[in-house]
Amino acid sequence: MSTAASGLGKAHGVLVMQKIFLCCILLFIQLIFPSPSHAITETIVCNDCSASAMQIAATEGLIKYGTNNVVVVDFVNKASRKFTVANKDDADGEPFITASETKLSSDEQKSVLALFEYRRLLIDSVKNAEEINKQLFPNNVDSKSL
Repeated sequence: MSTAASGLGKAHGVLVMQKIFLCCILLFIQLIFPSPSHAITETIVCNDCSASAMQIAATEGLIKYGTNNVVVVDFVNKASRKFTVANKDDADGEPFITASETKLSSDEQKSVLALFEYRRLLIDSVKNAEEINKQLFPNNVDSKSL
């Protein structure tokens, strides 16, 4: 491989790493200065879920985080839904958890879009790093062939 191609691959890798770094800084700032809606909303990932599976996943938010507002994110289908979760008693006094869908606030929509973008950048950087590694070290054994 030529020195120019090696330099170009390294430069591209640096550019990708800079993008990831900036994205991480933005997410960190959102964590430091959360909006009021961020303070009470937790996120649960449920990949390749139906609407009913997302609703069931939302009920875990009350158990896991102790919050009534849960955003369920599906990265595979690029979807998200917000649920308000309540712990109620049935006619016999037995507890049960219900989740009803509510609308995402604009801040929550921005946060979900940031999560999707962060995930996309992370996947792209891993793919680029693999490509750069193949260019720099073409004689390495591919782990998929083992």
